[in-house]
Order: sequence, then structure tokens, then C-alpha cells
Amino acid sequence: MSDTGYRDVRGFCKGSTLEDVKAINYVLTPVRYDGTALLENDGIPLEPQLADLTTKLYQQMDEAEKLARVILNKLETLGYGA
Repeated sequence: MSDTGYRDVRGFCKGSTLEDVKAINYVLTPVRYDGTALLENDGIPLEPQLADLTTKLYQQMDEAEKLARVILNKLETLGYGA
């Protein structure tokens, strides 16, 4: 940690010098500086992964909507409804 209280946090932030930036042709992609390695290809094509993730996202959004309704109903029961 420096005198200013700043410290590098792997995968989040890193203080770099102008020389560091210049050495990689002024590319400002954070992964180049913060110590995070690029994800390796897991061999699964992108489209099936996106389809699975999209399905999961919609399921989670449906669940969030149901839970929001439960919370709103509970608040109404307590007299804090809209």
C-alpha cells in the first residue's frame, strides 16, 4: 500500500506508469494491467453457451418477479402497500 492508501487489487485495479502503457502500444484494456488472465477456450461453442445462459437468465428473472410480488404482498399486509 502506498502513502496515499491506494493499493493494487488483482483482477480489479493496478496503478501503471506511462511507460507500461506505451510498451503495449497504448492499449487500455484492463486485463493487460490488472493481472487477470484471459479466459481460456473451454472447447464448447459460444452459441450453445449463450443459449444456456439466456435460458437461465430468463428463469432467474421469472423467479425475481415472483419474489417481488411476494414482497409487495407482505408489505401491503403490513400496511405499506401502494
